[in-house]
Amino acid sequence: MLVIKRFIIAFILLVVVCGGIVGFNLFRDNAMQQFFATMKPPAATVSTMIVKPTEWTPGVE
Repeated sequence: MLVIKRFIIAFILLVVVCGGIVGFNLFRDNAMQQFFATMKPPAATVSTMIVKPTEWTPGVE
C-alpha cells in the first residue's frame, strides 16, 4: 500500500512539473506572437540633397 501511495504522489508531481513546462512554453510563444504583432516597423531613413542647376555635358569624362 505504501509503494502505491508513493507512486501516485510521484506521478502527480511529474504531471505537475511537465504541465508547468508545457504551459510556460505555450505562454511564452503566445506572448512573443502578441509582442511582434503589435510592434511598429521602424521609420524609414531618407537622405536629401540640395540640387543646383548646371550645364549638361553629354559624354563620359
